Amino acid sequence: MKKFYALLVVFILLAYACKIYEEEHFILPASGVVIDIQSTGLESKDIRGNTRQAFLDFDSVLINIISFQLSVSGDTLYYPLENKKIDLLSFVSKDTVLWNEVPVKSGKLDRKGILEVELGNNYLVDVNGVKYPLRLEKSGLDFLLFSKTQIEPSSKYGIKLDFMHSLQVTENKDGTYSLSQKKKQYQNGMMFLYPLSTRTEEKGRF
Repeated sequence: MKKFYALLVVFILLAYACKIYEEEHFILPASGVVIDIQSTGLESKDIRGNTRQAFLDFDSVLINIISFQLSVSGDTLYYPLENKKIDLLSFVSKDTVLWNEVPVKSGKLDRKGILEVELGNNYLVDVNGVKYPLRLEKSGLDFLLFSKTQIEPSSKYGIKLDFMHSLQVTENKDGTYSLSQKKKQYQNGMMFLYPLSTRTEEKGRF
């Protein structure tokens, strides 16, 4: 009988410990997050310092993305991407999805996200198909959240990234080109969190 009670006590302690672990580590049904990106208001600055809203001589601005990082309740999520190249002048929606239902824990989304890009192997393409190397001034492009912050358990969300006039391509005196986020006015891209409807919810609307 004593052995039985001893085993019972051990079982209760283990169950209690598991409960505490779940509470401390937020073990809840995972939420899925889809992240896509778009470019609005990309500017260029010529060798004379004149700013343009359009790229008259270029058809493509191609950059290589390594990952997107953001924090949920203090935990940084790092999801690397392979062979992800995007054209800042010509987006096709299916080509701009960075995360596709990546599981995350519930909690509060941090206000800042970072798009990590390669410093090399980026280039411009002119109307004749000629490539020009494009240098990035830093490997991290910043986004700030302009929406709700809470991610609920067992839910699906989308995160829209928009550069929103924060990027500028500069023509340098040596004939090279560089890409950077502005140091004044629009210094960061914008990030928006929104719920995704499930098929059941969508059917219920009709």
